[in-house]
Amino acid sequence: MANQFHLDPAINTLMAEVSSKGTLTAEDIKELKLHLYDTVQNLKHSGLNDEEAFEVAKIRLGNKDTLMLEYEKVNGRSIVNKEWIFIFIGIGISIIVSNLLFFTQTLIGYYNAIGKITTTNAAYLLSFAQLLILILVIYIFKKGEKVVIFFKETFFGSQIILITIFSVIVGLLTFVPLAKFLGPSIYNQSLMALNEIFVDNRLTETIIRGTIPITITFAIFLSIRSVNQKISWQTVFKSRHYLYIFILGIGLETTASLLSRQLFPGAWFGPIIFGSTIIAGILAFIHFNKKEPRIWIKSCCFISFSLIVEIFASIYRGEGKWSSSPLFYYGIGIIISIAIGFSIGYQRLRNEETLKR
Repeated sequence: MANQFHLDPAINTLMAEVSSKGTLTAEDIKELKLHLYDTVQNLKHSGLNDEEAFEVAKIRLGNKDTLMLEYEKVNGRSIVNKEWIFIFIGIGISIIVSNLLFFTQTLIGYYNAIGKITTTNAAYLLSFAQLLILILVIYIFKKGEKVVIFFKETFFGSQIILITIFSVIVGLLTFVPLAKFLGPSIYNQSLMALNEIFVDNRLTETIIRGTIPITITFAIFLSIRSVNQKISWQTVFKSRHYLYIFILGIGLETTASLLSRQLFPGAWFGPIIFGSTIIAGILAFIHFNKKEPRIWIKSCCFISFSLIVEIFASIYRGEGKWSSSPLFYYGIGIIISIAIGFSIGYQRLRNEETLKR
């Protein structure tokens, strides 16, 4: 039995494909959908069924790649501006949320240090606080469009005072964490207690360290939603803007570190997990950006943060002698991983070009 055709999902799927590059605004999508519905209704009056009318309407609409390019010419500048704006908002909120989390974390550590909370209960509370952020991120994924509209109307309308206050708060919290206001005595006692909690509860430490990639994901998500793109691997990895690519590289480094030396401290296979994650990230980036100009320069920008962090961390931890560093194999691993990732990616691009010829 043939699958029954449904017009609404078919139009939504087509719109998702047309807007996948982010060149359409919400108004553009709304107008195109109305145009498709009108065309389908007119064709149905001629005797066609829903599916036949939709196929004809789709042909009349034009090739989706050509359509995306045309809208990009019209909307290109405003979309670029929007993406930069929401990268800023995403990073700003990330800093604020991270500060609030660290403030809560410091208080829990202090109460553990003075004996009001047991180590086990402190570990539970710390994990619970981080998981609340995870729930928040999931909520934002579901309500992302409304969040973006709220910030656009609240901060980027005529409310110059609000955006100034937001910028000042973000700037202050970047240099002076909120937890510092508790005083040096409470802060230092808390740090000592937290170190002991982390040693006894490796899973709690991993969850807490995971706040960093979550907030980075939050920033990337706001950027993606600002240009009306659906959430997919392509949307995450593909971008024309170097700041976005650099932030994505920070996310790759953090993810690789969490999956390797954070989850398996001191394990001999840690550098292998780390390297495999880096290779996967490089290949994904090259794959989704292969048609973009200056692909190799962007790829170098994407991997630059991981390379710099691993090399300098290895030298620093070895106190000037790289080979004596506990991160020596991670430093070697990042170099090998980049070489392998670029080699495979380059070969794939060459094979695709050969097939096209």
